[in-house]
Amino acid sequence: MAKGNSKKAKKGLNIVDLAGIILAWSVIIALFCVMPLYHKNGYTLISTLKYKVVMKTGFYALIAASAIFLFKIFDCIIDKKFYLYIKKAKETDLFVLTFIFFGIISNSCCDLQADLTNPEVPWFKEGSFYGQKGWYLGLASYLVFFLFYLILSRCVTFSKYLFIPVIAVAVITFWWGLNNVYTLVPRVTMALPLALGQKGMYLSNIHFSLDMKFDYTTCGGFISSMGNINWFCGYTSVVAPIIWGLYTDAKKSWEKVTLAVCAFVSFYMIIVNGSDSGLFALVVTMIALLCYAMGDKEKLLNDLEIMAVMFTAGAMVGFVDKTNKIPRMYRISVLEKAYGLPSLVMLLMVIAVYVFIKMRKKEYNVKAAAKVRNGILIGLGILFITYVILLIVNTVNGGKVPIVGTRPEFVFSDSWGSSRGITWKTGLKGFSLLSLWHKLIGSGPDMFYYSLLQIRNEELQKMVSYFGGQRLTNAHSEWITLLVNNGILGLSAFIAMTVTGIKKCLTYAKDRPGLLCVALSLISYTANNMFSFETMMNTPLFFAMLGIGMAALKEDEKPLFVTGQKEGGKKKRKAHKH
Repeated sequence: MAKGNSKKAKKGLNIVDLAGIILAWSVIIALFCVMPLYHKNGYTLISTLKYKVVMKTGFYALIAASAIFLFKIFDCIIDKKFYLYIKKAKETDLFVLTFIFFGIISNSCCDLQADLTNPEVPWFKEGSFYGQKGWYLGLASYLVFFLFYLILSRCVTFSKYLFIPVIAVAVITFWWGLNNVYTLVPRVTMALPLALGQKGMYLSNIHFSLDMKFDYTTCGGFISSMGNINWFCGYTSVVAPIIWGLYTDAKKSWEKVTLAVCAFVSFYMIIVNGSDSGLFALVVTMIALLCYAMGDKEKLLNDLEIMAVMFTAGAMVGFVDKTNKIPRMYRISVLEKAYGLPSLVMLLMVIAVYVFIKMRKKEYNVKAAAKVRNGILIGLGILFITYVILLIVNTVNGGKVPIVGTRPEFVFSDSWGSSRGITWKTGLKGFSLLSLWHKLIGSGPDMFYYSLLQIRNEELQKMVSYFGGQRLTNAHSEWITLLVNNGILGLSAFIAMTVTGIKKCLTYAKDRPGLLCVALSLISYTANNMFSFETMMNTPLFFAMLGIGMAALKEDEKPLFVTGQKEGGKKKRKAHKH
């Protein structure tokens, strides 16, 4: 290529890269700033309206991305820069593609593509492609999520500062939720109408209504701008860990103070919200963060500080509840006994450990810390296996095992785990009745309820009655739901892309400040959805965070081919493993 043409191509590439960055930021703003605050007409249509925001974003993003990626591929062909798309995240890319591929296969073999006789509005059609009413997690949605992943993994320039607008909106959402739970501010309403559609096809008006009034009886437990408790926890499980990860990497005092305030609001809201799945995600994420931070003294001290903030929030929740001066509207969690005094005791223990490490003048022993970390992980593994054994033995013996006895958490019944027992059993039963082919590829995206119709009527009706006569579109466990909808192959691809994404982010987190946030977000989402489900409030954000994390790994990549010849390039920096 001539010198002049090379400069021209380089200039064109810069323009295309700039367009890609603008597109990526537009997706981030739409998903993390617009969608969370979008609220109109209360609880009943919240999921449908969030879906409209996501799909509208996907529609415009597809148009822009088509042009941008066309120019990127054209530039690769001309300059033979094939390494632009070969990066450290290639395994995760492969599994994401595999998951989407099996989703397409599952959809093409689904018996119910669309129910045209019962559309919610003209554009929406129930079926494997569009999804079920109120959920809309069919193949079309997953294709849009994949588009978000592709745009962010290829176009965004990774930096921890890109999380600033994400955190700002998250704190507003958390504070809004606190007002709902406690009714601190009886009514503060702000509406910003914004026309985005033609003749109301998708969105006629968007209203960001900060309405602090909470009415549990008429709104069905509407929390913040996220709907009910499960949907709110789904959103929280993705965005709250970003704050904790940034604090762990923070060095400046003003960063710590700002993030500590944000973290306190997030912890307080998670605790007072009372969701068992949300608290389980919190515990799992904090353990993961502790194990990661043990490899570095400064990070460990920061992690102990963030844990101190968490236990402070737990202590305050307990003491506020006991005063009864600011009553909260509802209580659900089985961990309420851990609030108040127990949290205060844990806070004092964390402070004691912090002071001990801070005052210790000897060199930080990384090997000893690694042994402690491994001991914690082994101990947790033994504890989990012991619990499962006790659960099985005690259930088989009718709750007659000494000490644990008839305690509900040690007897697997329909009501086990906030009624997860009956949904898990029914979901697995539905999977067992699928043909061998459909066991492999699933019954179709978002086809969980229709696949359950194979079950004997009395069994299905028993489950439906548990939830007030409503049909159940998921098993209240993401992996069981995906097992039924996407089959063994689809679930395996989903697990693989999640695990490889987390592993890659943790491996390179020390070299990329902010990458820890992505790892914690993926861990928290996975932990929460073990007992919860995919929604338009969390699953698009999960794919977006995965894409943002993979974007960090494409930088400083060694070229594989340049002008048709192999080139060693710079020596690849060894990853820091924790």
